[in-house]
Amino acid sequence: MPFRTSHLTAPLRRRVLYLAALAALLIASGIGILALVLARKSSEAFSLEAKSRDILTTAERVVSALTTAETAQRGYLLTHRQSYLDPYQTNVTAANENFAELRSAK
Repeated sequence: MPFRTSHLTAPLRRRVLYLAALAALLIASGIGILALVLARKSSEAFSLEAKSRDILTTAERVVSALTTAETAQRGYLLTHRQSYLDPYQTNVTAANENFAELRSAK
């Protein structure tokens, strides 16, 4: 059953119309505020996701550098060739730099 205003007087109709408009304005304002809060939270989540991705990438570089250094070390220990020491030193340095980057990530 629809709401009928035909039996209301003009001033009362106007009050009902103003109250309805006020209610719609409050609802729209609430939705707008909620949208702003959710957008802010979404932005924070995106920032944390990007930081996590950077940390994981750095950790992968540490593992890769250590694996390569270990392989070079093993090659040197088996053959005593100096050519294996260059990749060993390079990758130990890279691993240390990446570890330092991980320690400073907060």
